[in-house]
Amino acid sequence: MLLVGAIAIAHAAAHAAMPEVPYAGADDAPLLDRPADSIEVEGDDSLRYVPADAFTYAGARRYTLYGELPLAETRIDPLRASIVGGTYAGLWLALHLNMSDAWWGDRAGFHLKNDWDGVLQIDKAGHAFSGYMMSYGLSEGLMGAGVSWRTATIAGSALGLVYQTYIELEDGFSENWGFSLSDMAANTVGAGYYLAQHYIPALENFTPKYQYVPAAWIGAPRLSTTWIDDYNSSTYWVGVNVHNLLPESARESWPAWLGVAFGYGVDIDDARRARRYIVALDYDLTRILPEGGHLWNWFRQTLNYIKLPAPAIEFSPSPKFVLLFPWKI
Repeated sequence: MLLVGAIAIAHAAAHAAMPEVPYAGADDAPLLDRPADSIEVEGDDSLRYVPADAFTYAGARRYTLYGELPLAETRIDPLRASIVGGTYAGLWLALHLNMSDAWWGDRAGFHLKNDWDGVLQIDKAGHAFSGYMMSYGLSEGLMGAGVSWRTATIAGSALGLVYQTYIELEDGFSENWGFSLSDMAANTVGAGYYLAQHYIPALENFTPKYQYVPAAWIGAPRLSTTWIDDYNSSTYWVGVNVHNLLPESARESWPAWLGVAFGYGVDIDDARRARRYIVALDYDLTRILPEGGHLWNWFRQTLNYIKLPAPAIEFSPSPKFVLLFPWKI
């Protein structure tokens, strides 16, 4: 999320480098049909944009941070490209310095580490979600720099995976850690899924989401002083767009903003190690929150990757209904 926020600042600073193109087309665009044709800006036939009825997510209008439709053909804007590239490099350096002090201080020869069972695979879900969100943030940045939608999606996924691979390699040379094959597999799944959604739009009906509530707020022990390793505080979800998956004749009976999410978390302390499987109601914030300016529209679109508390059924260690998961109400 830090990377996404930094790209947002970079784009805002570089705004107005390209002419704004208004959206056109219906809000309810086809789920599986994305036209390959492009549209031209009146008075400037050198810029070709993806049509609005193609630039969608799960059939709903998708937004860019800079308020324009993405380009159908790459045309690099030097200012935006410099800002995005500098932001990416700066974050890479900042994170490297931070992690060198926190994790990589004691160096050793390259070695593998099998940490599959360390925290009941909740960390693998975190790696997959991070890979997905890095791909999303970088793709948005590249589109802002003038890279075409398709190329930005491919390159954003690749760059996100490159950074996560770099982290794993550094772990491999750390005495206290090691290169984790299972972490690397999860990284690849996250970045790969983001890319797959571009080519298989039906997958957009299944959205990865993250929920973080400090363990102390829900009566659970804290596992780490850093939020990223405090696994009792984190739940990872797949939100399902029920409305789109229903037969067309039944869609009117199910609100488009209401979905279902399947979650996974853990409950770990000195005495036990338990998995948590949850089914909960889910909310599509792009259909609940009102439209506004282009920055707001992009923000609420990105906010939809966060899972909000909702009524849920937790199936382990025994089935129970909670009114506002993760609170045990």
